[in-house]
Amino acid sequence: QFDFVPPLAWSPIIPGMFFERIRAEYPENPEIQQRVQANVEFGADAAGQTQFTVGHGDQRLIYKNESRDRLIVLSPSSLSANSLPPYEGWPALSARFRSMLERTREVLRGAQVGAVTVRYINRIVVPVTEEATPECWFNVPYRVVGGSSSSLDSVFQRVEVTLPDGISKGVRTFASVDLQE
Repeated sequence: QFDFVPPLAWSPIIPGMFFERIRAEYPENPEIQQRVQANVEFGADAAGQTQFTVGHGDQRLIYKNESRDRLIVLSPSSLSANSLPPYEGWPALSARFRSMLERTREVLRGAQVGAVTVRYINRIVVPVTEEATPECWFNVPYRVVGGSSSSLDSVFQRVEVTLPDGISKGVRTFASVDLQE
């Protein structure tokens, strides 16, 4: 996902111009979603009362391929390429995003990217056995409270780093989820 800083200079014709350039690959009529924005300000008024407001956020458009499992999402503040199951894998997703950028460069002219986010979700089935400790599957040691007599129920780890350019951030998250079968 590319986050634009500042947001795109948005006008009602941008979604149509964008659609014309990607229609061959994303022919379904775009879905329009209106985001909701909520704000909480603690002690904001003269009496020190908390103020809570709800309003409209920006609008985003979701462009879909014929099978509706490959998406491009455009809003004034971001542009992303997404996949729904069956997942296409990183090489195909990356190529699809690059292709879309080439075709829409003119519409996005002047856009400045302030952040790039890559979210790649992969489910790894870890067999549950007495011999399979978390260290068998992860190269970061997980110390389970209670030692080997305890069982690992879930994992959540997030690491944030500043990259060598001194500006960019890298974030990696590993987490377990409950399967909903």
